[in-house]
Amino acid sequence: MIKRLLLVVAVAVCAAVVSGCGEDEPIVNGKVPEVPRFENLTERWHVLNNLELVYLQRNTDEIEKLMDDAFTFFFSDGDVGGSIPVQWNREAEIAATQGMLTGPNRLLSVDVDIQFDKDTLQWIAVVPDPQGPFAGETWFKTTVTYIFTLRVDEDLTFITAGAPRVQFTVREADVNGTLFWRLIEWRDLANS
Repeated sequence: MIKRLLLVVAVAVCAAVVSGCGEDEPIVNGKVPEVPRFENLTERWHVLNNLELVYLQRNTDEIEKLMDDAFTFFFSDGDVGGSIPVQWNREAEIAATQGMLTGPNRLLSVDVDIQFDKDTLQWIAVVPDPQGPFAGETWFKTTVTYIFTLRVDEDLTFITAGAPRVQFTVREADVNGTLFWRLIEWRDLANS
């Protein structure tokens, strides 16, 4: 009788352990979805992936790895005016991102979705100024839409309106003897 009771308890414990496995991993269409992770920047799409994760994970260390030394952010025409310039450089972009994500006046919550599929993303070759510092290089640009929800404080949340688009341009940069894709231009195109 005791052996039978121990066997029943052992079977019940095993069943509980087995049924509890994988509860933290949702299954979608019979597969466990991949956990988003920072990529090594050896492919162009890694830049978009990592940029999105910078915001979602509030990882400002990664923003510096993404931005080329000659990076430029271009505001949409509708945003320019008053204290908003036509463009700004790498240092200003990094400072703005750090302020939004980790500074004393950081956003309460950030949800950003750069909408792209790495397998169907279309890149267009761009030849920079042949007389400039990047003569002989070929850059690549792509245009995608994005969605965001930014909670500034308890009573103020900014949510995407329409279908805002952005154009990203990347270049393969030599970083200490190794080639990595880096973001050289970010053009906010606003709504389509």
